[in-house]
Amino acid sequence: METVFTKRNTIIIVGLLILWKMYLSATLQLHPDEAYYWMWSRHLDFGYFDHAPLIAYAIKLTTLFSQQELWVRFTGILGALITSAAAWILTMQLFHDRKIASVSVITLNVLPLTLAGSLLITPDIPAFLFWGLTVFLYWQIVATRKVRYWYFMGISFGLSLLSKYTGVLIAPCLFLFMILTDERRWFKTIHPYAAFVLGCAFFLPVLYWNSKHQWISFSYQLGHGLGGANYSLGKVITYLGGQMLVASPFIWLPGAYASVLYLFQRSCFSVSPHFR
Repeated sequence: METVFTKRNTIIIVGLLILWKMYLSATLQLHPDEAYYWMWSRHLDFGYFDHAPLIAYAIKLTTLFSQQELWVRFTGILGALITSAAAWILTMQLFHDRKIASVSVITLNVLPLTLAGSLLITPDIPAFLFWGLTVFLYWQIVATRKVRYWYFMGISFGLSLLSKYTGVLIAPCLFLFMILTDERRWFKTIHPYAAFVLGCAFFLPVLYWNSKHQWISFSYQLGHGLGGANYSLGKVITYLGGQMLVASPFIWLPGAYASVLYLFQRSCFSVSPHFR
């Protein structure tokens, strides 16, 4: 097994998966939701009824010369390639082990969520891409201490906001990490605040559009996600079960165990001296 998980084999496996996705993308008709977002790309605007607009811009770019299904869905193919490359680099930075990097990238590409999700062009495609890139770029800040990564991360954060409104949740996650680690030293500089403002600037056109349309997109999502919801332990269990199926039990259960285990270890709140 030591010789299976190599960089070369990883490229071959990911490449074959990409070719398979391209074949399916070219031969399967658009799902009604995909056709809905394709229609957005024919009528570009700063916002739409139920989502942020980046998915429309992405489809517009990939269909400049052809409206064939493959090109409508091509953003998913590009997203899979970019996230795979970022996952390899990040894993190598963290563990310095090509076998672990190979397993990580292959696992990322065969998860039910990413395997099927990249075949359907929805706002989740750019949201997943820019959420991942934001985390990747934040680790570059931790690893290299280079200021420029704050601003690259700010741009990625802004694009995640333009992808899906849930992108805003990245900010408190990173804030909490900074509070709990030595990275809190960055609060004494202007860079975290400037990066946050830069990201929010990308979202200003969406705010403008909503202000001209009775805030319909925000009110719809709040009502859709929270309105009339009755919370119970049963719903929490159902939600966790759904997440386990999406990620697969083989990934979700060890991941949940590792998260709980390392949450209570002081070492998880410090950065390896290798990156100092």
